[in-house]
Amino acid sequence: MKKQKTKQLLLEKGAELMHIKGFHNTGIQEIVNICKVPKGSFYFYFESKEYFGLELINYFAEKQINEIDKFFNDSTVNSIEKLENYFNHFFEELAKNDYKGGSFFGNFIQELADVNEMFRQGLVIVNEQIVDRFTNLLKELKPNLSPTETRKKAELLYFTFEGTVMQVKLYKTLEPAKNLRDYIRDYKV
Repeated sequence: MKKQKTKQLLLEKGAELMHIKGFHNTGIQEIVNICKVPKGSFYFYFESKEYFGLELINYFAEKQINEIDKFFNDSTVNSIEKLENYFNHFFEELAKNDYKGGSFFGNFIQELADVNEMFRQGLVIVNEQIVDRFTNLLKELKPNLSPTETRKKAELLYFTFEGTVMQVKLYKTLEPAKNLRDYIRDYKV
């Protein structure tokens, strides 16, 4: 049991650091220092920093997908409100964090997709899972669209969200998020 707690602690604290500082700017020593465990503990659970990064992708994927599902499966509101509630929650959390962090997947894609094929492939899998959620939500909202059109709109919506996250971080204001919300309301995606 204690071993599993140590692995979980390494993932949690490593995730917090890498979410803010990035993969390359976070060292293993820094992670183990925050966790107050010996460096050997890191290598007991993770063969290398690269394998740790792959586990982090899975760790964040589970968290992100659970968060999306919580909002998108809320039967007390309509489809537009589900989307708005998720986006509002995300951007409010980003603002509370002084606009640091943002989208773990967006950050990792920017930093690692061009330089590490294993990371790129892992991120593609997660990206597809997230777009699947957006696709299912858009099926509720636009039931007359073909599956192909629905998927394209879901991809565009998710990619627009990721771009909005970057703009919110860049300008340190929620104004781009408000623009996204207005777009969703005005055009009903």
